[in-house]
Amino acid sequence: MPVIECSRRKRNDRCSLWRRIRTKIGRLPRLSKRERTVFAAALFVTASCHSHSGASVVPVPALAGDESSQEAFHRIEARWVDAAPELRAALEPELRTFLTRFPNDDRARTVELHLAWLELERGHTAQADVLANDVRRGPPGAVHDFADVAFAAILRREGRFAEALALLEPLRGKIVDSDDRAVHSEELVRTLVALRKFDDAIVAMLDWADQAPTSDRENAVASIQSLIRETPTPALEAGLAALAEQDREGGAGDHSTRSEARRWLYEAVRTRLERVALADRDPELARRLMESRRMNLGHEDVEQALSELADESSVAPRVAGRAIGVVLDVTDDAAKRRSAEVVAGMTRALGLPASASRPESVRLVTRDADERSDVDRALAGLAGDGASILVAGVSDDSAVAASVFAERAHIPVIVLARPPNLVPGSFTFLLGENVLDAEKTLEQALVSLGSRSTARVGPGGAPCAAVPESAGAPRFPLRKWKQESVDTLVFLGDAECARDAALEAASAGVAAKLLFGLDAGALVDVPGVKFVLSAGRFPFGSAPLSDEEAAWVKRWGSPPSWYEILGHDAAVLGSSVLASFPLARIDDRTLVNGLHQRARDGLFVAHATLWSTLAAGFAGKPAVEREFRVVPVPRAGSGPE
Repeated sequence: MPVIECSRRKRNDRCSLWRRIRTKIGRLPRLSKRERTVFAAALFVTASCHSHSGASVVPVPALAGDESSQEAFHRIEARWVDAAPELRAALEPELRTFLTRFPNDDRARTVELHLAWLELERGHTAQADVLANDVRRGPPGAVHDFADVAFAAILRREGRFAEALALLEPLRGKIVDSDDRAVHSEELVRTLVALRKFDDAIVAMLDWADQAPTSDRENAVASIQSLIRETPTPALEAGLAALAEQDREGGAGDHSTRSEARRWLYEAVRTRLERVALADRDPELARRLMESRRMNLGHEDVEQALSELADESSVAPRVAGRAIGVVLDVTDDAAKRRSAEVVAGMTRALGLPASASRPESVRLVTRDADERSDVDRALAGLAGDGASILVAGVSDDSAVAASVFAERAHIPVIVLARPPNLVPGSFTFLLGENVLDAEKTLEQALVSLGSRSTARVGPGGAPCAAVPESAGAPRFPLRKWKQESVDTLVFLGDAECARDAALEAASAGVAAKLLFGLDAGALVDVPGVKFVLSAGRFPFGSAPLSDEEAAWVKRWGSPPSWYEILGHDAAVLGSSVLASFPLARIDDRTLVNGLHQRARDGLFVAHATLWSTLAAGFAGKPAVEREFRVVPVPRAGSGPE
């Protein structure tokens, strides 16, 4: 029997002939799958011989059953598998005609699935949803499995990544068709990347590269390389280390194609990192790549350029007195605002600039991160400036980068955001809120408040960056809110965004309760019944003020924002640890490493009066414990309710 390796993208004469024969006899009655395959192979040999002698007709036996539906389906399927993905839309009229003529034919499920993919490629997720779920209601089998893949693709495009992953994971290794498997692999990897599960995504990329058929390898390689370009630099570094570790631990037992796939993926990831290092002139990244290089990779010109760039990285970590380093994330407006608030909170908590004249005081040193890839460089620079404890991560991306740096450099970093997928190591200290706990508290509050129709402003809702469609028009979807009888507005952006949306809603007659999240929790002066998400002492005014809190408000004129409070807490914890540190500059690597370890151990047990939580510190854990509650906003002059 001939072995024919063909995919939907392979278009030579032998593959086209093989597809036509398999399509024609694919549904012959009273024949097993093996008998149909043997019969197809025999016809292929015969047809091949006839083709060389000038014959143009392939002998195919008469088909039983509804010949008209079979013929229509086989014609569609042959054209579908031969057409490039971007040209398949031309088949839509024929697909819809088939569904009209043969709605009860078993093959209509496959036709519906073709239409679902066409609608999905156009961005029509609602139409694709209807078609894919109609197929999913049918019996189990290969068509049902691929319908699950299509529905997962819809979920991913709607941002429902966890639900998409729940469908895709069980199909690993289950899909037989090579083209369908490639589509599944791409959806799985893209979903993992969207969930920021980069370690799992790298493994899935390896599986994809290993399992892709030879005929489809070029397309798989191009897709994986595109995804690698979208992956943040710290995650790529972590993936590179994971691949190297796999190679050391299990590479010897792998079959040859998997070893080749791992080597290719390792080189693809490393090549991307090399380009980032050289394009961004990042000496620290270049140094790390040189330290982890494999001697058998080649690329001598690139290695030479990296070596020269790495030589520019001459600043090693040191300890210079008592210093805390802060990364100012200025990659976007939200990160810039949060960073400024963090530094304001830290500066005020440390008594700066007045305390700077005292040699025993704790200094604050800062570095900017203009791009996502700059976080690692900024942290390394702060370590070189002598800071023993670092603070960073006001966004999910920068939090991941900060944690990767902390574990690699063995320098304690207090991280101010807490992405759901971030698992801290022994040098990462999570001070930010647990977003899942905060969301759960908000949902419970909506139930308690009797909310029937809710609208959100900020992440997950109407964007704060929205602009009016025309001069004088509102920024926010007021008409929709009124049509849906929205009775509760939840503000998850910053205070300015919340104020603008609340005032617009009030002026339009949207009678809704107002619920403010942490970022919008600085109590805004807007009309309405207001509630706020509270944690620890935040927001000021939700409980009687302590002397220290009252002094803050009196001196600075307003209560602190959530990120000012996080900055305050990071400063008081860090300064309590550094109070016993030497004042002299230390450059000896062994002594510096010992002080970093001492700072880490100190953070685990540090006690201080914190404002973002009722806890007094990390209490031996990598993340501070915090309880959330929703409280009424006090009316002006009424005090806490």
